[in-house]
Amino acid sequence: MKKAFFLVLKYSLIIIACYFAVSSAFSADTNDLEDVYVTPKTEIASLKVDEPSDALPSPCESPTYILNIRSKKFHYPDCASVNDMNEENKKEFFGSRDEAVNEGYIGCRRCDP
Repeated sequence: MKKAFFLVLKYSLIIIACYFAVSSAFSADTNDLEDVYVTPKTEIASLKVDEPSDALPSPCESPTYILNIRSKKFHYPDCASVNDMNEENKKEFFGSRDEAVNEGYIGCRRCDP
């Protein structure tokens, strides 16, 4: 129960941090508007929005799985085995189950991802 509380607390703090990061990014001082660079319409028209981005996931996204890089097993983030892992063996993973399997990881027997 105590571990679950700290897990909820951890993700709550991440959500709060994301909220403040986003709200501070959108609070502009009207005196600073003179320094804004306006992109010409021709450059905007050339952007392709449909292409997938290979960028890193946003810090507000929670990981899909937690990888144990030593045992080569992957777990749901709320799996009890994650709390038993050494911190140095944990790695957050933001991909699908098939992607984890293709990287050589096997699913945990406890949480059965």
